[in-house]
Amino acid sequence: MEFEDHGHEVLWVKGCGAAEGCHTLTAPDLTGEAREDAEDDLADALRDKAEARMALIWDDVDEDGVLDSTGDTGLLVDLKAKLMQIVLLKESNSAYSDDAVMWPLDIAGALWNFNMVREDRSVGLHNFNYATKLLESSIAAVDAYILTLP
Repeated sequence: MEFEDHGHEVLWVKGCGAAEGCHTLTAPDLTGEAREDAEDDLADALRDKAEARMALIWDDVDEDGVLDSTGDTGLLVDLKAKLMQIVLLKESNSAYSDDAVMWPLDIAGALWNFNMVREDRSVGLHNFNYATKLLESSIAAVDAYILTLP
């Protein structure tokens, strides 16, 4: 959770390690400089974890902001390639048709899931387990659909 403050990137993790947060500090009863050091350690660990998770979901290798199969990896790239293979999705990430009714529910859902994770401003990191399961299930659904094609 980074934001820019007067030209400096600031990592906000105090809420991440709070009593009701998702992550715990090594010693929650620390105060002063010891607590700041523990928060810095937590920030470093969370940043490393986020980078690894982002690579799994959306690794834009050439950093052009476009998911494509020329070097990019990740679940979103895999799903996009499969949706393009069945001619549901264009390279530009738009659907070929606004009429999703003509597609089986699982396939229309796969397109929805692709766009939901792609458009999520946390890049799937806010609820990583949910995002990866959505993408994995969508890939499996499209794979199953492809097997039914003549």
